[in-house]
Amino acid sequence: MLLKNAAVFIGGKYKRKDLWIEDGKIKFIMDEIMADGLDLSGKRIIPGLTDIHTHGAMGKDSSDGEVSSIETIAKYNLEHGITQFCPTTMTFNEEILNGIFKSIGEYDNKYSEVVGIHMEGPFISKDKIGAQNPKYLMEPDVGMVERLDDKSGGLLKIISIAPEIKGAMEFAKKLGDKYVLSVAHTNATYDEAVDAYRNGFSHLTHTFNAMPGIHHRKPGVIPAALENGSTAELITDGVHIHDAIIRLIFKLFGNTRMILVSDSNEATGLSDGEYMLGGQKIVKVKNKATIKGTDTIAGSATNLFDCMKHAIKAGIKEEDAIRAATINPAKLLGIDRSVGTIREGNIANLLVLDDELNIERIFLRGEEICKK
Repeated sequence: MLLKNAAVFIGGKYKRKDLWIEDGKIKFIMDEIMADGLDLSGKRIIPGLTDIHTHGAMGKDSSDGEVSSIETIAKYNLEHGITQFCPTTMTFNEEILNGIFKSIGEYDNKYSEVVGIHMEGPFISKDKIGAQNPKYLMEPDVGMVERLDDKSGGLLKIISIAPEIKGAMEFAKKLGDKYVLSVAHTNATYDEAVDAYRNGFSHLTHTFNAMPGIHHRKPGVIPAALENGSTAELITDGVHIHDAIIRLIFKLFGNTRMILVSDSNEATGLSDGEYMLGGQKIVKVKNKATIKGTDTIAGSATNLFDCMKHAIKAGIKEEDAIRAATINPAKLLGIDRSVGTIREGNIANLLVLDDELNIERIFLRGEEICKK
């Protein structure tokens, strides 16, 4: 298959190129390929998006412990341009997490591909619990993590941890080279966070949410992440973060360290009403979800593609927002030589967009699976 005359997103910039797709991969990228093909003049081609932090969609949650739930979430993601994702677990005990990890490992990648598991909890702070269930909080346990990873077939990639809790530093020293350890759901001081980044941590989960803000005398974890080379997630759904802060964080961390995430829950893609998240009832009104009876935000009800578009609307340069939803998360997971970037030899997971960034075509492993 030949895709011709589009503006192709390569290395963080648009370039007018032709793409030759063969055996599910990008075989050639050239200025012009002299052959008949699909004329995409006036269109953009970007990599399929990678969401490293998503709990659910369409009434299903990654923590249901059912393969069918992962399949439903994957299908929804694919239909919205997310061709890779990390199902994200909630705070539970090992017995419950066993079934969750096993079900994720058994999904066959029929739709969007599972490229990792993001383990959010139970190694987090009671002071910044957010929408997590305090019943299952525990100290970091290396053996437990290794057993769960085995259950999934080695899919665990990211572990969100509060670095100030007992045992976190010892845990990081043992597993920091094997997994992406992320500061999360934390009340850590600046000094505690600096210590974490010097001992194996390298990422920041949903920046500003479930952590202290920046104070001029108590800087907290965000400046520590900034000064120590950490990547930073941001939920740009129009609910979690004010547009001015979106612009600020992109300016501070730069376009190579920002990673957009959805943090989507099972209400995503559905009408307003009551749903579940981590065993707790939540209420969705428009695109805002809260724990029932409280004002506590409980994940988002927005997919990553819409978060990316909101970031652009908020004032982020289009190329930077796209990079933060494609190249950067793929690099964090170490899969950018396969997916998340457009280069010769990579899998042809591609989106064709119009000039208003609406999805017109979706390609998965070189096959067109959706035309809108």
